[in-house]
Order: sequence, then structure tokens, then C-alpha cells
Amino acid sequence: MNTPLSEQRYDVAIIGAGVAGSYCAERLHSAGLNVCVIDKSRGTGGRASSKRLAANSSDQSVSQSCELGAPFFHLEDQQLASSIHRWLAACVIAPWPAADQHDQIAYTGTPTMSALTRHMIKGCDFYGNEKISIIESDHQGWRLLNESYQCRLWAKQLIITAPAAQSAVLLSGSDAPETWLLDAHRATLACSPQWASVVTLTDTCNTMMSPLELDCLKSLPSVIELDNEPIARIICDGDKPQRTPLQSRWVLQADQDWSQQHIDAEAQWVSEQLLSCFIVWLNKRQDYVFAAKDFSLLPAHRWRLGRHHAFLSADMALTADSNNRSKMSLDYRWSQSLGVAVAADWLGEGSVYAAMKSADNLVNAMLAST
Repeated sequence: MNTPLSEQRYDVAIIGAGVAGSYCAERLHSAGLNVCVIDKSRGTGGRASSKRLAANSSDQSVSQSCELGAPFFHLEDQQLASSIHRWLAACVIAPWPAADQHDQIAYTGTPTMSALTRHMIKGCDFYGNEKISIIESDHQGWRLLNESYQCRLWAKQLIITAPAAQSAVLLSGSDAPETWLLDAHRATLACSPQWASVVTLTDTCNTMMSPLELDCLKSLPSVIELDNEPIARIICDGDKPQRTPLQSRWVLQADQDWSQQHIDAEAQWVSEQLLSCFIVWLNKRQDYVFAAKDFSLLPAHRWRLGRHHAFLSADMALTADSNNRSKMSLDYRWSQSLGVAVAADWLGEGSVYAAMKSADNLVNAMLAST
């Protein structure tokens, strides 16, 4: 008989099954600790999660999914090179040269981005659809409670990897240092929302186009950065490695300023605006003239906590000396005496790789203290 969740005990509990939380879980489990990951969503990945789509193809056996948040990440330095090689060997990521940036190699999850986070937590207990609203220290560990004040589980140590706004809720009223809460609030103010949608060329349109026109469509770049509201980036999802490009499908990521202006708009209206802009852009590059009827689209997805940007931490704000500021600019928070830590992209530069580095630096500090 399985032990009820409320009676579970762990060495480390991690709130958040995104990239940072999953990375912490992989490293700590490898070090021999009993680790669990808990998330309010059903699955793993956070902004790197994959959205399952309704199958439009005649081949119903093929899974249809795409990423509306973080479709790839860059190896920004060599700190995590060994992890990259390990994931490549496990076939859960692959290079995607189309998304390379300057001298930085791009990688994407295979067959989806969330395959990476699922791989990282595979040795740990995962609890989805569990929203933790309150954390309490009992001086021997941490109790994780839901909004009804029911204890869901207990752990000796706690790591929070949630977005800044959600981390602020958890840190408020806890024993964690007050500067951590101030940092979470500052990072929340430096966070931008983002709308995203996916459009697919209809089967009818596919049959109407000539082979030459289809070839021209397939020759479009896989990743297009635009400076043209409302779209900021266009991604040809089927061009990613180890994907089956059954249909021409694009993810349209909206400009963040435009997303902020229309944060409370109807999702269907947002999709239509993004599609209209996409068609104008596409028709400038094709002999075939596209119209809205040539595409199927889903209501747009809104990332309220779309992208965190670098911010000045509370400790840094109180320090006038720029040299001391650079020393204090850690991309994680860790209190050994309290047994609580924070790792997240918002403590760095806001990227997927920043989330990984934050988690890596935190785990190195935790393991060095044992």
C-alpha cells in the first residue's frame, strides 16, 4: 500500500518542476539524497513544457505537440558542458543549428522540450497538480501546506524554484531571510508577460499549392526574429531535430510590450492578431497569397510570467561599492542553518540556461556544505 502523500518524508523537497527544479533534483538524487519534486501543473517543464495539440493529420498514431514557451536553449559557457554531453548521450536533447546564436550552440529537447525535465527527475518522486501555498519550518525541516492549510509533505531541506511572483508568496511569512522576499518582489517587477500561439497550414491549402510553392514554404528559416509588433519570433516547430514534420506548423511568440498592453485580451482575438501579422509577413516572401482560411489555429496561450529580466538584488542595492556588488551577485540563495534555498532563472539573466546555472551553483554549494 502506498504511503499517503501527507505522510511522506524526504531529504529534499523541490517546489517547481521547471528546468531549475528538475536540474536540482537530478544532481541531488545522484548524490544519494531522497528527493521529491512538487508542482501545481500536471507535468514537468514550466515554460519549457510541451503543449499537446489536437491531431489534424490522417496519421492519428503520431503525437502532436509543440513548445509555446522556451523552444530551445543556448550553451552560453562551458560550466554545464558535462551535463549537456550526458543529456545528448541519453537522447533527450539534440543540437539545433538553425537556432545557434553567434558562437553559442542551441539545443532543443527530443522529442519535446519536456523530455529533458522528465529525464532529470526520473529517479525522484514527482507530485503534479499539487499547489503549495504555505511553507513552515519546525526547526527540524519544512512542512509544505496547501491553501487549506493541510500539510502535503515534510522534508529536511527545501528548495524553491518557482517564478518570482510565486516564490514571493511562499517566502512571505516564512523564516527565510527578508532580503530573499525583497529580491522576489524586485524580480516580479522586472518580469514581462508573453502571448504565444501555434498556426498550422490546412490540408486543403497544402493540396492547392504547387510543388514549387511548397518548396518555397519549406525553405523559410526555422527561427525568425522580428522587430514588428505584435510578433517577436516565428519558429517552424516541425524543423526541430527528431520531429516528424507532418504539417507546416509555426509557433508565433508575441512581442513582450505588446503582450503587456493586451494582457487581459481574449485568447482567440490574440491568435487572430498574431495570424494576421504572420500572413502579411509570409505573403511578402511567397508567390502564393495566403489568407486566414488557409490556417488552423488554437486560442493563444498567455504566459503571465513570461520572461524574467536581470534586476538589482536587495543586498546589491544597499551596497555602494561596485566591487562588493559583483561579489554578492550570486544566482541562488542558500541558508544552511535554515535548510532552505532558492534557485531560478530570475536570479540570473532570465534564460533557460540561467535557470540551469542557478541550480548547478546552488547544488554545488549544498553538497560542499555536507
